[in-house]
Amino acid sequence: MSHEKKTHQEENLQAIEGALTKSEQFIEKYQKLLIYGFSAIVVIIGLFFGYKKLIAEPREEKALAQMASAQNYFEQGNYKSALEGNATGAGFAKIADEYSSTAAGNIANFYAGICELNLGQFQKALDHLNSYSSDNMIFAPLAEGAKGDAYVELKQLDKAASAYMKAATLSDNNFTAPQFLFKAAAVYEEQGNWKDALSNYENVKENYPQSVEATDVDKYITRAKLNINK
Repeated sequence: MSHEKKTHQEENLQAIEGALTKSEQFIEKYQKLLIYGFSAIVVIIGLFFGYKKLIAEPREEKALAQMASAQNYFEQGNYKSALEGNATGAGFAKIADEYSSTAAGNIANFYAGICELNLGQFQKALDHLNSYSSDNMIFAPLAEGAKGDAYVELKQLDKAASAYMKAATLSDNNFTAPQFLFKAAAVYEEQGNWKDALSNYENVKENYPQSVEATDVDKYITRAKLNINK
């Protein structure tokens, strides 16, 4: 245990002890009420752990088991069966809906969003992706990037650029970050915003020189500068 953590715990104990000393008369006066209140807290704590052990964990396991079939279809590129399911098992959409309170239900929203995107259902893709939440360094940027793709298809270019830039920020590596920066730059070009497009290209050249996108980024930089100077 660190000294800082130990000191913090000691301060908390001192504060509790002080509060108990000051509360002696209060306890004497309201002892029965406090006992009932304490009992209620114990019951609530018991219910929480009971729910986690008897309901939440089995639901999590059940959701994960159902995802196996959908995952298999997804890997095969059969997005319709992965999304909707069939006789062999439930699809991501149903799992996301029925197990929304579980981690498996959460990740099912991610996969359902990607399926909808590939099936051309862009607003439905956004609905699922917006229901997904994670700080995972892989899934979080991919979800934001997928939102950007959906917004592009829906002609909502401001939202698309914003999603791509957020995805790039969430994925500071030589693989996905430059890809999302390029996608955002493409949107900026479509909007005639050559200044921000140039900024993204220069970002890739300076910060991600080992990336595939950096290989021919100079020509994009030159094009952006020419259009700025028109």
